[in-house]
Amino acid sequence: MKKTILSASELLKLISEKQWANSTDLMKISGKCRNYADKDKREIIEQLEKQGYRLPRGLVPMDVVVDYYKINITYLKKVANINKK
Repeated sequence: MKKTILSASELLKLISEKQWANSTDLMKISGKCRNYADKDKREIIEQLEKQGYRLPRGLVPMDVVVDYYKINITYLKKVANINKK
């Protein structure tokens, strides 16, 4: 699969449209291949399960994904607005 880098507006759209992220979403967000995206997903699931959360199979909460990858939403909004002009 070809590595795809999302623009700020594409990344914001993906994050805002989904409550749950799967491996494909993690690949798009992180720019990593499936193996590394799956590794990240397993790590997120493990962290949440240690805190007592029960998750749908193969999915992780998008807000946790944003925190995990340290995505700066404010910056993305600023860049997306600059590119619209």
